[in-house]
Amino acid sequence: MLNKEEKLMEYRIEKDTMGEVKVPKEKYWGAQTQRSFQNFEIGIEKMPEEVIKAFGVLKKAAAITNNKLGKLDDEKTQVISQVCDEIIDGKLDGNDATRDLGYTDVPEYTAGFSAGFSWGNFDFSMQWTGAWNVDRMLSEFRQPLGDTQNKGLLLYQYENTWRSSEDTFTAKFPRITKSHSDNNFNKGSDLYLMNASYLRLKNVEIGYNFDFPFMKKLKLTNCRMYVNGYNLLTFTNFKWGDPESRQSDRPNYPLTRVFNIGSKVGF
Repeated sequence: MLNKEEKLMEYRIEKDTMGEVKVPKEKYWGAQTQRSFQNFEIGIEKMPEEVIKAFGVLKKAAAITNNKLGKLDDEKTQVISQVCDEIIDGKLDGNDATRDLGYTDVPEYTAGFSAGFSWGNFDFSMQWTGAWNVDRMLSEFRQPLGDTQNKGLLLYQYENTWRSSEDTFTAKFPRITKSHSDNNFNKGSDLYLMNASYLRLKNVEIGYNFDFPFMKKLKLTNCRMYVNGYNLLTFTNFKWGDPESRQSDRPNYPLTRVFNIGSKVGF
């Protein structure tokens, strides 16, 4: 019987000596790795480099042997052998980080648009701003309980982190823990790289210029009333704060909408 999450998740069936196991369709690993995810918690111990290289030699030898036995085609054998050679030569390790994914926190493109008109005694003006091709690497937002380890747990962290084997197919972020930070959230990853493009209605103002008969007696040259607002609308997929601010990778006071009503007179 499949639970709700498994029904929504596409998966394939992998087999090993213990039988069949469901593996998420987009994942590259096989049955044994999937069983490890489901039955064992991730610890802090790291495998020695010599052992990793030895596994590379073993994996390459197994691929070549299975190819000669007709159990593995030439294309897969070539790809496996190439990756194993990079591991054996030390070219592929934990230092293989790249900044080629996504964009920096400085927008590649910014734009602004202002418009206004007057009709009779009414006047109207507005300003739009926007930026795109910009990403924000979450910092404190990716740390459960914050950088001091004693702040409140955010709702999205609770709902989207791994809690048990039932979350294996649906969890987006690593499990919540005060320990093992190097394995869970200390290192930057495209997992925490968020699109911060936005389009914002920066301000709008509507005014009316009065022309009362008594204004001349009071020597008033103009009398105008207006209503305006700032930061009224923002269209963005970034939900962690103000996408316009480069400090939105961590908790900050939220952006506020401001409404004003006033008058202006001239003598």
